[in-house]
Order: sequence, then C-alpha cells, then structure tokens
Amino acid sequence: METVSVAVDISRASVKAVAFSFDKNAKSAGLIDHQKLALPPTGDKLDGFLRALATLRVFIEGVIKEHRVRISDISVSVPSALLLSEVREFRFVRPSPETSLSDGELTGLWRLVRDQAAEALLPQGAAEDSYSIFIPEAERVTIDGYPLSGDRRGTGREIIISALVSAWSEDFAGVADGLRANFPSADISFAPEAVLISDYIHLRRGATVSGVVVDIGARDSTLLLFDHGVLEDLWALPFGGEDISKAIAKELSITLVDAEQKKRQWIRGSIDAPVAKRIGHAASRVTDFWKREWGSILASRAATAVVLPHVYLLGMGALLPGLAEALSELEWLESFSAGAAGDVSLLLPGDEEKEFFPGWPFEDSGDAVLFSLVSRMIHKRT
Repeated sequence: METVSVAVDISRASVKAVAFSFDKNAKSAGLIDHQKLALPPTGDKLDGFLRALATLRVFIEGVIKEHRVRISDISVSVPSALLLSEVREFRFVRPSPETSLSDGELTGLWRLVRDQAAEALLPQGAAEDSYSIFIPEAERVTIDGYPLSGDRRGTGREIIISALVSAWSEDFAGVADGLRANFPSADISFAPEAVLISDYIHLRRGATVSGVVVDIGARDSTLLLFDHGVLEDLWALPFGGEDISKAIAKELSITLVDAEQKKRQWIRGSIDAPVAKRIGHAASRVTDFWKREWGSILASRAATAVVLPHVYLLGMGALLPGLAEALSELEWLESFSAGAAGDVSLLLPGDEEKEFFPGWPFEDSGDAVLFSLVSRMIHKRT
C-alpha cells in the first residue's frame, strides 16, 4: 500500500488538512486529498480542540478508505491560544571551559533545558508529559556571549540556550494518546503554531529577520517579536477576524453569516461604495482596539528589548482593507520602535507553495502555518 502523510492546521475556528505522498528520490510531493472545515464557536477551548481532532479522525479514515493507503505520519499544528508558550534563557557553567563543546555535552544540556522548563511552567498547570510532546525549540546558543551555529562547537565557560518552551494544561494531557489510539501505526507529532510561523518567516524574510510578526486568525491573533532571526517573545491574544464580522453584523443589522460574506466582498473590493464605507467605519473601531493592545504590549517589551518597526502581517486578517496603512502610522510605530524607518509588509502564501508542492490545494491567505508544517515534515525525511 502507498504510504501517505497527513498535515493538519488546527485553529480555534477551523481544521485544514492535507494528505500527501512524498517521493524521496524525485524529491516531489503529490496531493492525495485535502479538506477545510469550519468549527462552531465554543467558549471551551478543550471542547473545541476535541471537536477538531474528531474532524481530523473522520478525514483520515476517509483518506484510508477512499484511496486505499497507509498513513505513515500525522503532524498537527496546535494554536498558540491553547498553549503555555514563552522564550526563556537557560544558563549553564561548564566544568571544563578549555574543551570544545561536544555533541554529547550539548545533548546533556538539552535534557537539562527540558527539566528546567518543566519545573518553571508546571506550577502554571502544565501537564507533566508536555515536554515529551512539545520539545523545546532552540532559538539561540551562545558560549561566553558568542553565538554558535552550524555544528555548534566552541570553547568557553558559560553556555546560554535561548529556547521556545511550549506546554499544554492537564486537561489536554490525554488528547495526544487518544489520537495515537485511533491510528496506532502512524508516527504522530504535535507542533506549536509559533514554531511554524517562525519557520515561515525565515523562509520568506531570511534567517536574520527583525521586527514584529502579527498573525491574525479568525478568533485569535499571535504577536511574535524577532531580533536578527531569533524569536525573542510571543503573545497570544483572544481576538481576531470574527470580531470584524460581529461589528459588521451590528452595523448593518444582519446575521453573522451574512456579515462574514459582506466582509469577504469588502476585502475583494466587490461591494457598493456606500456599504463599503459603513463597513470600513465599523471595522476601524475594532482595528483601533487591536492597535492599542498590540502597541501597549510592544511598548512594554521595548523597555527591555530593541523593537524594530518592521511589521509583517499573516493570516486571513492581513487582507483587511486599511489595516496595513493603520499599522504604518508613524505615531503608533514610534510608541514602541527603536527609531528606524518603519514599514508594514503582507507575507501571504504564493508561488513558494506551488513550486515546493505542485498541486497545492489551498488558495487563501491563512495557509502559512499549514505550508510550514508540510515543509517541516518533508525536510525531516530528506
């Protein structure tokens, strides 16, 4: 039977999955099946995630039955809103600073990073096995202040490992085992959304990118701060594009479903000017709130870190008319930035996906996380 991989991007609003085969010799990916399904609103995050996994299970079972394939591996992107995530620095003093850092020593230090991360976050309610599910991701490794890259060798006394640490609460601890029980022969892994966004930013803007990334989903937004390619901090916030739809529904006295349709027409520029003006006024009240929240967070962080005024927009909300212009306002950028000239860019999926994966099935602006997840799965095999 043909072996197939499944990548799934779970947000609080939707499940987007793609099943694909990969020819290692030809280094090419082939589309097997795909699906995107909306999730009903729910205030309970665990219930929403369980619904998403149930949807994923039905999709995978359908792929197996219809295409007569074997599922080799499943990777699931977990939204930032469901995780405890932060960037931490872990410091270690070497007993033999005159010797070069070996692979074995680095492996041992990495175990200590996982232990210290668990100790630091467990009091906040993280599950004890979170760190076997979400392994910390190294952002920076230095010896005596000098960054290491490549084979990460060097001599010196103090090693600092900056890592993105993610975990989920006790209520989610059995979720991974439940999915593995459904597909026991598949290699199943979970990846924090922030890691996949970081990968995508590096792909599109290079390994030394600096600035602020704003990923605007339907019900959540994620703010990520980069400095010379290193993820310095991140914040998950409970608002997103659906807030715009609610504002439109109230302004036009229509249902939320109709408001969502109007919003999409507004984004495409296919709506009458008088209605577009009313929608714009309603949306601006929401985006003004977003700006205040994001600006307040970044201004606070600027007290301890350099924040460059380069803003990169991702997600469905990135296409909202006027948003890029609103975030380009000098007064707002100066509230947190380091004084350099500012700019706002949209990083939307495009030709990269089609070249990397011929037949890429999705065409909307919220594909970055899924594309990044597929890329990571393929690169793991090559």
